[in-house]
Amino acid sequence: MKNLIFKPMIVIFIFFTFTPAHAYIDPGMGSLILQGLIGAIAAVSFFFTNIKNKIFNFFKKKKKTKSFNEYFKISKCLKLLNH
Repeated sequence: MKNLIFKPMIVIFIFFTFTPAHAYIDPGMGSLILQGLIGAIAAVSFFFTNIKNKIFNFFKKKKKTKSFNEYFKISKCLKLLNH
């Protein structure tokens, strides 16, 4: 019971006590942060899209393709019928 009260109080103390940072964030830093966020979003979306495509391709039915010999047998028959 003591831990249920003590742990949230530590979290509240850490997040709600402010100390001066003595740091300067220039406008270039904002664009750097924005560029990093956009890159991270693009990387994550590419990663999950790639995994999704691999899973879908694994379960997708494969089309039956004609072999080279079957194709020419059919074309020879058609040529004989047309003459």
